[in-house]
Amino acid sequence: MAKEVVVPFPDRVGPTTHVRSTLLCASLQSLRARTLQDAYLAALPEADRMEMLAMTPGAWLPVERALIHYAACDKLPLDRNARLEIGADVARRIQKSLLNVIVRLTKEAGVGPWSVLTRAEKLRLPTWQGGGIQVEKLGVKDARLEWIRQPCARSEHFRMGFLGVVKGLCELYCRRVVTKEEGAPEDDRFVQLVSWA
Repeated sequence: MAKEVVVPFPDRVGPTTHVRSTLLCASLQSLRARTLQDAYLAALPEADRMEMLAMTPGAWLPVERALIHYAACDKLPLDRNARLEIGADVARRIQKSLLNVIVRLTKEAGVGPWSVLTRAEKLRLPTWQGGGIQVEKLGVKDARLEWIRQPCARSEHFRMGFLGVVKGLCELYCRRVVTKEEGAPEDDRFVQLVSWA
């Protein structure tokens, strides 16, 4: 099967400029649940600690806030699996009501993971301003996701978290999901592969 673009990049892809504070708040909640808040605060520059703790959900923040957050998360003693779990947890926290509707409707129609993957760009829009995601169909149960103009691509925690988001969403439909990175990430671009059974 030849690869097919099922979600093209947006017509205009500007640089990522803002992140929704809801995403960072959900990430902090996930770290707290794993008793990692103290280690996280110690990894932050001292000048940023109070601002990160004072965040409330629902505001647009400059992307620099996300860069500071993910740089601190990269310093935490977490393995790949823990970062994947945190990503899946964050997705559940921020997209719970929307995902419940999508999953219910698509399970009734018998569609599977493609129903979420084909909404990747729409699911990105409430949390990021700028950048863009493209999804390619590599096979019946194989996809390639590419995110461009995203400066958080340089953070392993961010990329593994996003893999966790994708894995968690696909696991709502099937038993076995494998996710991995394709190639080395660039400063503002990364590619991930997902397959399922």
